[in-house]
Amino acid sequence: LNPVVLTRMAQATVNGFMKTADPFITEVHIPSRVFANHSPQEIGKVVVPIAQRIWEDLARTDGKFFFSHDVYLKLWQLTNPHLPFDYVMFDEAQDADPVIASIVGSQHNTQVIYVGDQNQAIYGWRGAVDAMSKVDGATRLPLTQSFRFGPAIAEQANEWLKLLEAKHRVVGFDKIRSTVEPVEVPRAILCRGNGTALGWVLAFHEREIPVALAPGDKNAGKDIERFAWAAKDLMNEEGTDHPDLVGFTTWKQLTEFVEEEENTADLKRMVNIINRMGVGKVIDAVRGLVPEDKATVTVSTAHKAKGLEWDSVKVADDFTPPEPDENGDIEIDPADRMLAYVTVTRAKNRLDPGSLASPELWDGRC
Repeated sequence: LNPVVLTRMAQATVNGFMKTADPFITEVHIPSRVFANHSPQEIGKVVVPIAQRIWEDLARTDGKFFFSHDVYLKLWQLTNPHLPFDYVMFDEAQDADPVIASIVGSQHNTQVIYVGDQNQAIYGWRGAVDAMSKVDGATRLPLTQSFRFGPAIAEQANEWLKLLEAKHRVVGFDKIRSTVEPVEVPRAILCRGNGTALGWVLAFHEREIPVALAPGDKNAGKDIERFAWAAKDLMNEEGTDHPDLVGFTTWKQLTEFVEEEENTADLKRMVNIINRMGVGKVIDAVRGLVPEDKATVTVSTAHKAKGLEWDSVKVADDFTPPEPDENGDIEIDPADRMLAYVTVTRAKNRLDPGSLASPELWDGRC
């Protein structure tokens, strides 16, 4: 581990720490993919002290490291602030940022109103917490009527709520004649991962069809472009500070990793597209994205589509239920069902459920 790689690992560790409510930096904040060839204890002994020094620098008024929004938010949280208000409304509380959740949850002389849907908790992989589940003795008021879509789409949503064993079901708006059917030219295509989304963007780009990437602003493709630049650095054997790739020093290492490891399907798609198309074409396609109001179609991951809606939605083919293990058992993460529920509820009028057309395959008992 050379000094450059160590510094990048330490910076990624600080970034991980700032997304938690934890008071101190420890080895748990080191990105998981760093441990490809080392144990957490081995890496922690060298990375954590460097990360602590970086954090000490960030906490100084004359520090040299880049001071981002995450830094001052974390510093504020560590002061245990009091919010001098009559009440605080905490929206999207089922996917709460741990730092904000810690601040809101520590208020004792303020009424806190949590707003959210616990069946849409889809950001746990990124460190989000369900703040609503930590509230005891509160009055709970359900809102089940949807004004986005009609009964047909509500029926699809309720199939997933049934699998989630949700207490309530959603009610469609009877004045909207929504349909569930194949859609050839949708307003939006929703994908499970960035790899599939990138594939659709490249396909539309080659056909010169104006395409947007949700959320449709100038920063929409920054994650994909950042990955492409990281790929170029790894190809040049320079290492990278990309948080998902910081543990790799060469492109060959990453390529071998996605071929050998399970549960890397989306990362493997990204790697294969880079290998097939090249870094330059990927960056050109991302920079060729247009604002959503000028696009024929919008491509989005299901996660980025959270809170958005379109007249017609087509679900991509990368929502695949897990295969049975050697004992014939199927283990399904509830978060996958929640993501499916979020995905099928983005359409207002027409829904093409694609690879989510058969909820029974996600039962785990079939």
